[in-house]
Amino acid sequence: MRFAAETARRTILMANGEKVLDGNTREVLTALDVLRKAAIKPPQIVQLCYELRKAGIELNALTIQEAVEEIVRAYRSRVNRG
Repeated sequence: MRFAAETARRTILMANGEKVLDGNTREVLTALDVLRKAAIKPPQIVQLCYELRKAGIELNALTIQEAVEEIVRAYRSRVNRG
């Protein structure tokens, strides 16, 4: 899943030989309910972002690099505000 998150523009999710979801990779890999029903684990960074959003921290990364960039941007913004 991590490879798909980092390289694919489009992802087709299959379960039991049937197409469950077809769309851009971000949409597919962040459709947690659909992934769970298909017994597919989302990338760990997607799971982490989901848990952080539940705790009130907005982080919408698909890859580790995106997460780093968002965290650094938020940190710098907060530091610059004082």
